[in-house]
Amino acid sequence: MQKWSDLIAYGISRDEFNTVEIDEIVNVILYAYQGIRMWSRIVKMSPVVFDSITNYIRKQLVKE
Repeated sequence: MQKWSDLIAYGISRDEFNTVEIDEIVNVILYAYQGIRMWSRIVKMSPVVFDSITNYIRKQLVKE
């Protein structure tokens, strides 16, 4: 959790990431990752699902 927080804070400080609530986005990243790991063992997950999740996180972080 700390490494993700540090990475996002670094990106914000370099003006490469949007100013976001760091703890909130880290929770989204970690829970999405764990959920995908667990859920994919039960249900076949399509690339569309993975793209949707990564696109959501990217839109929150990356400046356009």
